[in-house]
Amino acid sequence: MGSVSLFIVNTSTPGVPLSTLGTHPQTQAPAQAKEDNVKLSAKAQAQLLYQQGLSVTDIASQLGTTTQAVNDYLFITVDPALQKAIQSSAQA
Repeated sequence: MGSVSLFIVNTSTPGVPLSTLGTHPQTQAPAQAKEDNVKLSAKAQAQLLYQQGLSVTDIASQLGTTTQAVNDYLFITVDPALQKAIQSSAQA
């Protein structure tokens, strides 16, 4: 009779030898999650604050910029005549 070779392939956990399946691996302390810090652009901050319900004026104040800049960030267009009236009333 000829010789027969039997190969067992571990498809459930590739890369783990079959001799170790069913055994408990050495326990390791869980890795500490690192904090991710993201700095948002002024435009992204304005959009986020606007979505949270803040007014354009409040957003401009928090970001230290003008209401026109915030309007530009949010793609809000203001009638030039109205804008002029707002500016003149703010200066009075």
